[in-house]
Amino acid sequence: EGEVEITDVGVTVIAQRCPNLRRFHAGFGFSGIQNCGKVLARKCPLLEYVNLAQTNINTGSLTALAKRCKNLRVLILGGVLGGVCEESLKAIGAHCKKLTTLYLDGCESVRDAGVVAVAKGCAALTHLELGSCKEVTPAAVAALAEHRGKTLVHLGLDGCALVTDAAKIDLVKRCLALRGHLEERNALAMRYYAGTHGEEQDRAKAALHSRMTNDAAAAFLIEEALAIKRAQLGDRHPDTLFTQGNLGALLERMGQHDRALALLQATLEAQRQLLGSAQEVSSAGAGFCAACQEGVHIRIATRRAAT
Repeated sequence: EGEVEITDVGVTVIAQRCPNLRRFHAGFGFSGIQNCGKVLARKCPLLEYVNLAQTNINTGSLTALAKRCKNLRVLILGGVLGGVCEESLKAIGAHCKKLTTLYLDGCESVRDAGVVAVAKGCAALTHLELGSCKEVTPAAVAALAEHRGKTLVHLGLDGCALVTDAAKIDLVKRCLALRGHLEERNALAMRYYAGTHGEEQDRAKAALHSRMTNDAAAAFLIEEALAIKRAQLGDRHPDTLFTQGNLGALLERMGQHDRALALLQATLEAQRQLLGSAQEVSSAGAGFCAACQEGVHIRIATRRAAT
């Protein structure tokens, strides 16, 4: 909990006495950790989870860790500066075939070549965080789409100023699993700012728009996700209806009232039928049905009053 400063000496003792160690968490500010990756690699080859965020771990240590600890599934390196570079990322791509989660947020030495190596080599990768990696460009994003398009569920690009909106749109077009994740994340943000007011609403909208550019881009992603869910799950699956309702709510805020009302009313009717015929419908589905019904009635009443 940060009460004791951990250094390479302490990590060496732990590694020597715990050869079957599976999880090692020493992240968030232990500046005395620099070279311990080598001893961890030699003494604890069964490691599956390693968190070295905001330490001073160096390139040689990370490279050794990647080469020897081939069972690694989660590697968290956020805020590590010089140690996360092309050499260490190439080692991760070459040897960490079971890696599913890699956090590199704030690692200033990350460049396209390292990201491409990870994209090509880490076949099991589902979560990659590149937030504030300021040198990452659309070329790295394109490589991720090409090589990890079928597995990638989360890709964090906040603060990657060189990655264009066009590159992000192309990414979600090519990454089936990622589309659903972005739609869900976007829907949560929209639901948040829909219930806020004034200055708080402006801040929430700005946070959403910084990710998705604008409501039109958000609508594009949600429509893409809705088409996928309709094809894979069917028109009346609860997940499909949830996404359909979110699209209706966004279209209403965009001024597309007729489309919005049609979607919301269809969602409400389908939810009613589900609730009336299936006992297994979740309480979350019931809550959404009620909220959707209220929204439809409010919108119909508003339109009637305006005319």
